[in-house]
Amino acid sequence: MPDGAAGRLVNHRYRVDSVLGRGAAGEVYRVLDTLQEDAPLALKLLASPTSDQQAIESLRAEFFALSRLRHPNLVSVHDLGRDRDTGRWFLTMEFVD
Repeated sequence: MPDGAAGRLVNHRYRVDSVLGRGAAGEVYRVLDTLQEDAPLALKLLASPTSDQQAIESLRAEFFALSRLRHPNLVSVHDLGRDRDTGRWFLTMEFVD
């Protein structure tokens, strides 16, 4: 997603607010959940729809591991999916400023 991605919707739900970081596997954005009264979340988006299967499985494992844990020092995860427009896998989690 280019730097001018602010305002773009991911999966017809998460509106990109700003870039939080970039890495080899993809990007992390601050997004607003349009179905939850624009609640802020962090969204981790894999680099491409053709990300290798290992990257996709790693993202899925991260989501399912975090979804089972409850601790005040861990962020909670909310959603795992594939963007309907780009085909890129993502997960959303609690945004901590």
